[in-house]
Amino acid sequence: MRRDPPGDFRNHVRSGRIHCPLCADRGDEVLLAHLQPRTGRRDRGLEGRRSGARAMTRRASLRRDQRGAGIVEFALAAPLLFLTIIGIAQLGILFFANAGLSHAVAEGARLAAIFPRPADDEIAEAILQSEFGLNNADLIGDPEIVHGTDANGFTYADISLSYTVPIDFIFFETPPVTLTENRRVFTQPAV
Repeated sequence: MRRDPPGDFRNHVRSGRIHCPLCADRGDEVLLAHLQPRTGRRDRGLEGRRSGARAMTRRASLRRDQRGAGIVEFALAAPLLFLTIIGIAQLGILFFANAGLSHAVAEGARLAAIFPRPADDEIAEAILQSEFGLNNADLIGDPEIVHGTDANGFTYADISLSYTVPIDFIFFETPPVTLTENRRVFTQPAV
């Protein structure tokens, strides 16, 4: 297949050797005006324009240019996206620690409800043994067990345990969140 040189199309248009199906009814005497190349400023009517008008035209063409818009939009949205993902992960860690703390105190309450009632040290040891997902270094003190009698004369034990959850956003630091779990369990009177 023979390829014409780049400027050869203009030569064909100027000589009128190209047949255009859109201009077939006009005859061969009309040179294909819509296929003629525009050459020079005088043909385009640009002789009166100043350099400011050219700059406006260039700005308008840049405004229409969409190349690179995706990366700019991603650069603007990425920090918010990463912060949201990290926040969801930290919230999951917080819920996991809350579930472990609740489970540990519930196990201590179950042990305190049996008869004969165990000693407070045994209940505290059961709480510390049954925790999951908790770091012992982040526990605030030991489990607190307070015995009492309600208005109806029933004995109870209030069990509480506190835990700090360090929240770590990569971009900034926040203070740790303190979780506290309290349970009241009615017990058999001591004999």
